[in-house]
Order: sequence, then structure tokens, then C-alpha cells
Amino acid sequence: NAEYMGDDLCRFLATRMNFGVGVRFVRRLNGRGDVSSSRPSSYILTRYFSMSSRFSAGGTGDVPTAALPSYIDTHCHLDMVLKSFATDVTSYEQKRKQLYPRGYAIHVCCDPVNLPAVAVLQKHDSLFFSYGVHPSYADKYTPTIEQKLSQLMSLEKTVAWGECGLDYFRHTQIDKATQRSAFIAQMKMAVSHNKPIVLHLRDAETDALQMMQDHLPETHAIHTHCFTSTPDFASSLLSAFSNLYIGFTGVITFAKNLQDVVKVVPIERLLLETDGPFMAPIPYRGSVSHPGYVPLIAAQVATVKRLTRDDVLRQTMENAKVCYRLPSSLGVSNNISNEKLVDKKPVLA
Repeated sequence: NAEYMGDDLCRFLATRMNFGVGVRFVRRLNGRGDVSSSRPSSYILTRYFSMSSRFSAGGTGDVPTAALPSYIDTHCHLDMVLKSFATDVTSYEQKRKQLYPRGYAIHVCCDPVNLPAVAVLQKHDSLFFSYGVHPSYADKYTPTIEQKLSQLMSLEKTVAWGECGLDYFRHTQIDKATQRSAFIAQMKMAVSHNKPIVLHLRDAETDALQMMQDHLPETHAIHTHCFTSTPDFASSLLSAFSNLYIGFTGVITFAKNLQDVVKVVPIERLLLETDGPFMAPIPYRGSVSHPGYVPLIAAQVATVKRLTRDDVLRQTMENAKVCYRLPSSLGVSNNISNEKLVDKKPVLA
């Protein structure tokens, strides 16, 4: 029946195809006229987003969610994740219960345009926040934006400044001088506000390390997020800053060279993150990444380091508490903690 073909197609795609392939397939069918005109591609894509999120809910493979220890995704963009599931920030709690009922997350807002929408998420006990300007938006880092970000640092659930940094990858549209200026200004602001800093560093190792040493105290808490560089650069960062942590995403499940980096990073200096909605781990590569996939990343770290997945989840939760000065009771029970944020070591400045 052509009237229901859209739903049947979505169900097939959601169970058999990854996110990117499914979207391209739907659009191609619609372009050839194979999909009923009563079910245009916009409808089918919306239904596909909904169904694919339901069929991949939890992101924990065959492991029941209840069997997992509590864990934290230390870097994700939840407004973008929710949008990818054809919903918005007002539906966050419903999605959290579906995708990661045992998890917590640090939502990272790094595009000034998204600041108003993120305010809606502040009420949720499972979330913490970091604000900054990504190097791809470095030209938007103005005195007005800096003032807005500075005001957000006073909110109780704001735990860090960032992400910010340098991205010299060939596709970037922002010149290096603009990036460096915004990076220096934000490092100064993070130190001034006594906040950990979240760094985005890509193909800029030499400049990044020198600028960090020039503008950050050796004891400052640093999360080098989505690390994709070399073991040597990881070792240099860890040696230069005693409270620096290196974050790994789902990329380590399919980029074999990064497993060599995992080997050299002590488990006590390692954080888990999804960078959702980007870079979902195997076997969900190409789908919408979200905090429910953290256990899969932990499993890969465990394999490389010859630990158990649950030990990795527990240790990285403790690492996040120290780096971000999160409540000590976070993840101790099944309930989302209402404990106020506390000062924990390290002293940042």
C-alpha cells in the first residue's frame, strides 16, 4: 500500500542501515519517484530519525543498561544531537531516559548562535555545561560574546570554558591569526574565571603547545578533547601540564593508529567522550552519536589497556570529577545527584 510505504521504508532503514546511508537512500528514492507522493522525503526523513533512535537506543550493544556502572560523556553537543533525532532541547529528559539512563553528560556550546537554546537545558540534573567559541567560529569572538560567556561562568552548573583552540585542517575557513587571537583571549578568560578549559586542537601541535605554555599555568585543568594526534604529542602535553586529561571518542574504535595513543595515556589521565552527534563508534559508525555510546568507547579502551570495560567507566568517571570539579557523589547511586558543585583538586591558578 503506497500510503504506508514511507513508514515501512523507514523501519527497514532504521534496522538495516546506518544513519548516513539511510538518509542518502531515502533522498535517492524520492528523486526517482519511487516513494509515494503522499510520503515526501521530508516526512520519511523525520520518521527515519525517530525510528533509528529507537532501534539504537542505549548504544550499549548487547549489554543491558541496568548492568552498567554510571558513566559520563565529557563532551557532546546535545542541542545538535536532539536536532538530529528530529526533536529539540525541550525533549531532552525523555531522550536521556531512552538513550542513556545510567549516564551523565557535559554539554558543550561552542557556537555563539546556540547560546539561547542551551539555556533550556540548565534545569536538568544529569547535565553540566561548558561554554566557549570553537576555532571554526573564531571570527565571532567579539567583546560582546566574551562578556556573555563570562556571565555564563557564574552559573552553578557551568564547569568549564570551551571548546576553543586551533584547527589548521585544510577545510577550515578561519585564518590562523584570527584563531590564535581568539584562543589566547579564551585561555586568559579560563584562568581569570578559575575554570578548566576544553581544547580543540587539530593539525596545530607546535603552535598549540607553545601558546598553552605561554598562557596557561602548569597546574591548570585541561581537557584536550577528541584527541587525534600522535603518541609523542600526547606525551608532550601530559608532561607539560600536570592536570591535563586527554579525551577519546568513538574514532578509536576504527582508527587503529589512535590505539597507540591510548596505550601511552595513563588511565588516570583519560576521559571518555562522544562529541555527539559526530563520530559514532563501531558498530554504529555513520549514525547519530550520543552519550549512550560511551560504553562502547570504554570497551575499546579496555581492550587496548587490558582492563575491564566497567573499570574504565568507573575510573574515567572519577577522572571527570577531578578535572571538572563535579560532585563527589555523582554516579554513586542510581539517582541523579542534586549535590551542589564542590571545589576539588586541582587548584587551577
